[in-house]
Amino acid sequence: MTFTPEQIAGLSAKLKLKHVRLRRQGAATLPYVEGWHAISEANRIFGFDGWDRETLEMSCLLQRSQHGRSHCLYSVKVRITVHAGARQICREGHGTGTGDATDPAEAHDMALKAAETDATKRALITFGNPYGLALYDPARRGLAGHLAGEEPRPLLWPFISADGMGRFEDPARFCSRFREAIEAVGDAGEIDQLLAQNQHVLTRLRLLAPSLTDSQSRHYVDRLLQLAAEHRNRLAQHRAAIPTDAPPPPATCRPDDG
Repeated sequence: MTFTPEQIAGLSAKLKLKHVRLRRQGAATLPYVEGWHAISEANRIFGFDGWDRETLEMSCLLQRSQHGRSHCLYSVKVRITVHAGARQICREGHGTGTGDATDPAEAHDMALKAAETDATKRALITFGNPYGLALYDPARRGLAGHLAGEEPRPLLWPFISADGMGRFEDPARFCSRFREAIEAVGDAGEIDQLLAQNQHVLTRLRLLAPSLTDSQSRHYVDRLLQLAAEHRNRLAQHRAAIPTDAPPPPATCRPDDG
């Protein structure tokens, strides 16, 4: 006896788009499943007492201090053991993680935890789509809502901003509106808020419309994220250029109305 029918159904299920996130890595935008979600799925499918995690190896690959901050990089090897009836199924994964903080101990702790989480996800991903395996298939057949032989896309692409919500049938028009909103922002914090509010739609757009690219084969989502980063940097440079010790403007005196 190995997995139960319920466990097999859970492991065979498609990955829902709402559980997918995006991150920047160099010039690319990569989809991923968050560590807490992968562990939550392991508890749900295998049972809270149905699996174990063991850290086999850990090593600090890099550590340095610069401008009062400590930065380090760790590598970790993790083994996942699942209790399937009378059998024990073991899977292993390697992961890396970085840490950056003013306190060296905090930087090492952050890097080690990130590497352990990354290794855990890499071990769990071998069990199927719920842990992110579907993201490695270029055809995205393991994603919920993807129909064989056709490229799925939502009927409407909602865009959320300080002005409210708009809905676009054309994903290119959605991107155009997003670009206009980024360029109109005058504060770096507003850019972060704009990205956070529309993170789910950007993720779906990146996954469900892979052909939405420019003449240089860059996806529109990559262009939007690059534009947001460049505009954020310009705003930060402009703010840094404003002297903080400038004297206040002189008060103006108004003649008495008499």
